[in-house]
Amino acid sequence: MILSTVPAGLADALHKIYLWSGPESLLQINEPTAAFTPDVLPWANRHASDTYLDLTRTVEQYSDDNPGKGDYLARTTETAIRLATIRAAGRWGRGAHGRRGDIEWGAGIAWTSGQALTQPIKSSYQRPTAVIRSKGSSPVSAISQARRNSSQA
Repeated sequence: MILSTVPAGLADALHKIYLWSGPESLLQINEPTAAFTPDVLPWANRHASDTYLDLTRTVEQYSDDNPGKGDYLARTTETAIRLATIRAAGRWGRGAHGRRGDIEWGAGIAWTSGQALTQPIKSSYQRPTAVIRSKGSSPVSAISQARRNSSQA
């Protein structure tokens, strides 16, 4: 089913995100010398920050245990934070906090994507989401599985 219009609630929410920093910021989009101060979303609680630290340790341990594969995962934690921030801001708008579910979601996608890069090249291109679905796992279980594999090595 193709919608001919965007539902009003969704359009309003997207408009608020688009104008996050105020309408004047849009005037500077094409100005290469414009400096933008990022909005840093705080952690909602210690569980969220601990989940991020757990991901960092998992990536570091995996890299130590698997020489030559660490380069593929070097940006995993950064990517996870970016995805978690986008998710939190999209769900909660201005004043959002990074919740544990946001970082688990971002971490799972980033980890699974990095892992896909460490595998031998196959004859057909596989998107990271297809890899997640083909393994029948959620992004969070991908991180849990990596921890188990790392501790068994």
